[in-house]
Amino acid sequence: MTRFAEVIGEWLGWCPMEAAAKADGSNTTGSLDNRDREAGPIGRRELLFTRMAWVVTGLSYILALAVLPLLPDIIPVHWNYAGVPDAFGEKFPSVFTLPAILTLVMILTQVLPRFKQMHSPSVLSRDIYAIIIFSAACLVLAVQAVTFANATGLTIPIVTVLPMLLGVIFIVLGSLLPLIEPNRAMGIRLPWTLKDERNWKMTHERGGPVFMGAGILIVLGSPFTGIWAIALMLGVLCVALIYITCYSYRLSKNTK
Repeated sequence: MTRFAEVIGEWLGWCPMEAAAKADGSNTTGSLDNRDREAGPIGRRELLFTRMAWVVTGLSYILALAVLPLLPDIIPVHWNYAGVPDAFGEKFPSVFTLPAILTLVMILTQVLPRFKQMHSPSVLSRDIYAIIIFSAACLVLAVQAVTFANATGLTIPIVTVLPMLLGVIFIVLGSLLPLIEPNRAMGIRLPWTLKDERNWKMTHERGGPVFMGAGILIVLGSPFTGIWAIALMLGVLCVALIYITCYSYRLSKNTK
């Protein structure tokens, strides 16, 4: 886990584990003002990934416009569990459905944290929040590209590719979970994790490797399971969620 974080650090120019350690230190000293944090590395990373997410949103519209002349008048807009199209629509405005959804999600992710009940008690996890949003935007763009490719006549097994893409997202989420501070906007938000900061920290430290492992298993297993890839993904996620929930609950009982 630590090595994986170091790799992320080399790519991004920062070390998540080091940032987390500094966050722990800043909580005890209280010497850093919120405005200083917002103007520091955390604020810059938040701004960077937020802008990148909006760039991905713009790319989704560009992709839709680019493939519009290449698509037939009627295109598939939904696939069943076996990867067979079972719903169709006119290419316009169907090609702009995912970009519109992504735009709405982007707006909500910028608005929701402004509400008091959703606001994090500190700004130390805001860059993590932005990274997660950027990852989700990339997922939507990838799904859009796959659906367009199928609509143009290419045969891409969407029931296999989609779980693999989600598996990559779970790997990213797992790598970031140990760095998330207690808040009501993201993370493993169980009643006992929200009430106990120690429970929150230990649950997320355990949950990080669990979700990374689940994501790796989904990515590696999906190509071999065919139409059962979605079932594999749901099964692995259910096991991971049940495990981490039980772990967190037992931890809350043992600390009483």
